Amino acid sequence: QKWSISSVKLEALVCIRNAVIHNGGDLTKNLDKKSLEKVLNADIPNISIEEGVVTLHSPNHQDDFMEFVRQCFLAVCMYYGDG
Repeated sequence: QKWSISSVKLEALVCIRNAVIHNGGDLTKNLDKKSLEKVLNADIPNISIEEGVVTLHSPNHQDDFMEFVRQCFLAVCMYYGDG
């Protein structure tokens, strides 16, 4: 599967992380006021957003959100020569 990893998607992951860790999953409460817009535009697999709150889904191991995160991590490592 090709994940189409990009800087736009990596920035969206940062927004998701901040929302989940600091704001109960609510992207609209992030310090970055464009968080909701960034995540919507990134088209990240297996998430849903309702009233600004992001929910992560894991339908199966091949297509789940955490596999996408893992692929992003590997891509960044390879970019910097660590993979």
